[in-house]
Amino acid sequence: MNTYAKTRKCFIIPILAVFLALGNSSQAQGRVVINEFMAWPGEACAVTAEFIELKNLGPGPVNIGCYVITDGDFSITIPANTILQPDSFYVLGGQNIINAPCANINKNVTVHLNWNTCGCTSGPIPTTNDGFMTDGGSAGEQLVLFNAAGIVIDAVVRKIESLESANTITTAAAGGCSPFTFDLDNLTIKYEEIGESQGRGNSFARIVDGDCKWEKESWQNAGETNKNNGATSTLSMTMLTTLNVNCVTGNAVFTVTSPSPATYFPMTYTLGYDNNQDGQFSSQDIYANGTDSTSPGVELSNLSLGKYNIVIEPVAGCNQQFFTFELGPCATMDIKLKEFIGQNIGKYNRFHIVLETDNDMKLLQLESSLDGSNFLKSSSLPFEKRKGLQSIQFHQESGGNQFFRLAMTDINGKVQYSNILHLVNTTGDNGIKIAPNTFHDFLGISEYGNREDVLEVKILSTAGQLLIHEKLALKTGQNNYRLITTKLPKGIYIVQLKKQVSGESQISRIIKN
Repeated sequence: MNTYAKTRKCFIIPILAVFLALGNSSQAQGRVVINEFMAWPGEACAVTAEFIELKNLGPGPVNIGCYVITDGDFSITIPANTILQPDSFYVLGGQNIINAPCANINKNVTVHLNWNTCGCTSGPIPTTNDGFMTDGGSAGEQLVLFNAAGIVIDAVVRKIESLESANTITTAAAGGCSPFTFDLDNLTIKYEEIGESQGRGNSFARIVDGDCKWEKESWQNAGETNKNNGATSTLSMTMLTTLNVNCVTGNAVFTVTSPSPATYFPMTYTLGYDNNQDGQFSSQDIYANGTDSTSPGVELSNLSLGKYNIVIEPVAGCNQQFFTFELGPCATMDIKLKEFIGQNIGKYNRFHIVLETDNDMKLLQLESSLDGSNFLKSSSLPFEKRKGLQSIQFHQESGGNQFFRLAMTDINGKVQYSNILHLVNTTGDNGIKIAPNTFHDFLGISEYGNREDVLEVKILSTAGQLLIHEKLALKTGQNNYRLITTKLPKGIYIVQLKKQVSGESQISRIIKN
């Protein structure tokens, strides 16, 4: 069963500390990628000047001990208990020091691991001719990075159609690491294609660290960031942080601003919290993984005040985005919300608001939501710019949205949010609601149910062609689902709804704009 109900991960840090007692595992602390490599050194550089650069994009440190990097012919095992700090690089090469400009156009590079002397390879790596990676020509050399559990965490290839055949490899039992055997040809691997032609003396590098786009880089820079050529990420996102009305928790929203945001979802993320408040993100801090499945943004709610790092990864497995932010300290506003209540009375919603202000409120807005997570402005509310108590009554026509909150903005631009109201129809008209209509990227389905059931949803063309067919589990209480409709062209559609247990059915006409 495929449902598109949006799942938001809400973290309260004291609770995180409990369920992350699984030891601040390295898998929860950072994201390591293949960031740059040289497969064919220039004529003035020895074959052993080949290098591979790994980067930990963060947010915290990663134990890369017993990680394995392979080209399908040989493998290299990184010694046990090797810690790679966030925003740091790990360079493997065929000699201890690779002189400029062979690995870095500006300086000599001292590698972290020399694969010709480490005793950590699956077999002796040639120091002439091809070396570790196949040179030149039409070679589609691949690089695959396994973690200590033998799981592929990154894989790149120059050209997928030129992918080279691999050998059966048993990794080295180096430094206390347990060996394992694999054959890349027999594994299902999602390769990231570099797409550049082979070129001697040029490294292959992501245009910025972690990016999906690669280039054949004539200014190789092993051990340093790839941003020195002025390039920008092919994915752009913005960050918005807010504090809640209770002034002890806050929220962070990361929104895709690139075209076609839905193509980047689902997004996974690793969130780091500076638990010991030392300004550093170490193994002593708290980390959590999560997923957000619906565009255009990743939302985190009810976070404790403090400092955070987060790495967000799109579905492609590249274009990772790093953000650092701080919630609080909380400065008290002079706006004091005394009461915010509401009631649905069929065709209308009725709200009662009591607040106290010291003439510093600039805007008072009502925001509404279909699912209680994604709020949009619904109405601007009238208020008096004066000191003292104010009682405001406000009515609006009811629609598909059932969740409401107030956004109070002071003269300094600071926004404070109220509690969230969930308004349920009390007039007996509790049919299944479909909204918005007219719709675009998604169609919301909501109902307040009196029993558990299964709702069968069919979206048909006006000619009767079945286009979407879903079965949604209904629970007792409020049910909210989102059906992704980006693939439907603009036009008129028929929605057929039927409950399998009660037999209730409903037919609606909807329009996509």
